[in-house]
Amino acid sequence: MYQPRHSTQRISDNKRYGYIDFIRLVCIFFIVIGHVWTEIPLTVFVYVFMILSGYLWKSGRELILEARNKFKILVYPYLGWGIPLLIILVIQLVFFAQIGTSDVLKTVATVLWGGEKAKAPFTAFWYFTAIWFSGIFYRYITQRSAFVYGVSIALSLIAGSFFGEELANLPLGIGVAFCSLVFYAAGHALQVLQTKITVPWYISLLLLGASVYMIATVTVAPMVLKSGDFGTPVLSTLVYSLLALAWIASMEVLYQPLEALLERPVAWFVGLATPVILLHPVPIWFWYNVGWTGKDMADKVPLFIICLIFSVVLALLAKNIVPPWGQKILVP
Repeated sequence: MYQPRHSTQRISDNKRYGYIDFIRLVCIFFIVIGHVWTEIPLTVFVYVFMILSGYLWKSGRELILEARNKFKILVYPYLGWGIPLLIILVIQLVFFAQIGTSDVLKTVATVLWGGEKAKAPFTAFWYFTAIWFSGIFYRYITQRSAFVYGVSIALSLIAGSFFGEELANLPLGIGVAFCSLVFYAAGHALQVLQTKITVPWYISLLLLGASVYMIATVTVAPMVLKSGDFGTPVLSTLVYSLLALAWIASMEVLYQPLEALLERPVAWFVGLATPVILLHPVPIWFWYNVGWTGKDMADKVPLFIICLIFSVVLALLAKNIVPPWGQKILVP
């Protein structure tokens, strides 16, 4: 009988866990699906990465060291892929769209501002700066008193619930980063809980089903983190957090019989996750710029396949052809 990791075995961010990689892979597919079929609200699953960051949290690191290490993992690829993509965008605007200089400069300014204002092909770039800032914020409050920590998480929940859309207008997603601290706290809380008790997997599965039911029946409104829409105030954040936590806890057991079969392909794909997340919107941007007018859901299946192939191929090229210093920037 498969069992969850014993409660005395603390999870480590230095070790790869197959079920966590599998959750990451599913979330990446959900994000791509949500960008191709915009009527399906699946891009919200970026929040699961934030919960996983809390779940894998390691205490005791210095704030400056944390910021520097995460900068290399998150901001280097943001710049490494973003700069050439911005050059391509400017070329397209000047020579093909033939818009005026002032409009080109406005577009460049919105890209540099980032966050919610950065549109296609930079659709997914906001996440990398937002999670970098949120990691720094969370590192800071975990080094303060329990009172400061509690107040900060409460303010994060309130800010996202009632002022999320205003805060989303701040540059580089820094406002959404603060509102997302509650997701870090939720993941961290599960990590701590699992060091004290062993939660039966079927309980986690029941909680997962309950949260999915509430979302599917629109008992709580969907969230769109990029634009600062945190759905039904407070309740959506809590229900979506419960979904992710129950998913993590149940997959720890349910994934075990599949791990031997899926471990290598899942780890391979997740190793390409950064460029896949950053670059999959590029074919969507190109597709619509060349006048594609497909409206039915079935019409978008080829676009979905192209998005995956395009981003994976570029990731593989960067990983295998680019010099080592470039690989550290593009595929950290």
